[in-house]
Amino acid sequence: MAIRLVEAPDYKGDAGIQAMRSVQQAMTAALEAEEWSRVRHLDRVCLLLIDRVIAENRDNKAIVISALGELKGVYAELLAQCQREVTLLQAT
Repeated sequence: MAIRLVEAPDYKGDAGIQAMRSVQQAMTAALEAEEWSRVRHLDRVCLLLIDRVIAENRDNKAIVISALGELKGVYAELLAQCQREVTLLQAT
């Protein structure tokens, strides 16, 4: 017998997209604040979330493409920020 205190999250359709957007917004805020430990944590959360969204939306490729397309922008900014940090470190 399992006890469940909260409903299992729904990752199908728009609910999955909203979950991805929530993590993306948190990651963007952490990136802007240069909270690197939070960025690392959210990156791990995002990895798990991507797996769940893909699994729940195997029959709806458009949802998966949309979620991953939006996420791509966040990671592009993360890479750009990392490059800026490396450049600053090399300059000093």
